[in-house]
Amino acid sequence: MEELRPFGPSVCKFTMPDVIIDILNTFAEQVISDQQQLEQFDISNTLAGKVTHEYGVPPAVLNEHLEFFISCAQQYYGSVKERRPDALPNDRLLVGVSQAWINSMFPGDFNPVHHHQGQCQLVGTGFLKVPDISSEHEKETEGGQGDVSKGCLELLHGQAELLCPHQLRIVPKVGDFYVWPAGVLHTVYPYKTEGERRSFAINITVKQLSQS
Repeated sequence: MEELRPFGPSVCKFTMPDVIIDILNTFAEQVISDQQQLEQFDISNTLAGKVTHEYGVPPAVLNEHLEFFISCAQQYYGSVKERRPDALPNDRLLVGVSQAWINSMFPGDFNPVHHHQGQCQLVGTGFLKVPDISSEHEKETEGGQGDVSKGCLELLHGQAELLCPHQLRIVPKVGDFYVWPAGVLHTVYPYKTEGERRSFAINITVKQLSQS
């Protein structure tokens, strides 16, 4: 785990096991190649994204591998407890998953600024498939003098002030998995390069249990 602290709340970075990436990609290929399954698993009406395909991942798909996501949540809370022991009176946590889905984005798709607060305590996002957007990024940076945004995930917290960063921009890379508090605003920028940008999202519930 790598803990990032670009602003108030921490963002933790993990690496998804290859077996989970393969399972999710296999499921995704199966769904997007079958119109009936696309309609069956479609959850776009419940999400903020302006995305070509947004489809739920049934619990059975990941049942054998939920321990990875539970462990990520436990590690996240553990990192908070190290800095703020007063925020977590004990280590007894009940961790669960309220929703999981895949975003299959194509050129022009984007995700407006939003948060997941009220549905869960933590949000996780991992990258399953990423087109080569390097040429777009090269144009954006003008020879390395600017920031890239095309196809990137960005997290925002607080407001812009001198010496107070409020943004974290993430260039998608297959296998990277990020976890952050559900109230943190985030967005995904559109891109033009042909190809699918496929990501996995999961809402994680965490309840602190009493010591007795």
